[in-house]
Amino acid sequence: MYLPKVCLHRDESKKNYLLVGDSHSAMLWPGLHGAFQDVNFLQASRAACAPVVSSSGSPQCAKTMDFIFQSYLPSHPVDRLLLVARWLEKNMNELTATISWAKEHQIPVTLFGPMPEYDAPLRRLLAFSIAFERPQMARRHLVASNKLLDERMRDMAATTWQVPYVSLYREICPAEECIEYADASRGIPLMDDGDHLNSYGAILVIRQLVEKGELK
Repeated sequence: MYLPKVCLHRDESKKNYLLVGDSHSAMLWPGLHGAFQDVNFLQASRAACAPVVSSSGSPQCAKTMDFIFQSYLPSHPVDRLLLVARWLEKNMNELTATISWAKEHQIPVTLFGPMPEYDAPLRRLLAFSIAFERPQMARRHLVASNKLLDERMRDMAATTWQVPYVSLYREICPAEECIEYADASRGIPLMDDGDHLNSYGAILVIRQLVEKGELK
């Protein structure tokens, strides 16, 4: 159920940022809310729904995005639009049109790239890696295409779209090893499933991005 009066509640004493996207946008809310005390985060999230104008998703997705882009934003300016999704290659042209739309309406955009994705729940892979003493097990189950898509989107954000880009993939997997736990004692997995940060993971990743100056 989507409740606009709750999810789109504005606070005129703060900056108002609108977080739009699928379940990947919803997963970031705990981290963003905790890291930016001077920002009021509005949210429009629907599962399996890319945050794009002229959505080609389900009727429910199209209805939500039509409301956000055609009704809400033109009459309710926000200080920044945060676009987050489980991006697919087919979304790139739609994303180009969406960023162009935002620029025409003078709405600053921050684009979040794809997550590292596993072909099985991370917490299960970590449990098996401990049980069978195979520390590289989770790494071997990464979906390779997400790294390539992140690289492409990072390049397009700099050269074509010209918007700030936040690489969740590079933050979580900066080199050969990925962050797999949300705590120093390695007791809390970063994700419960294969591609969504849990609340502990979101808080950790957003805090690190802020500390590095990659998210402002």
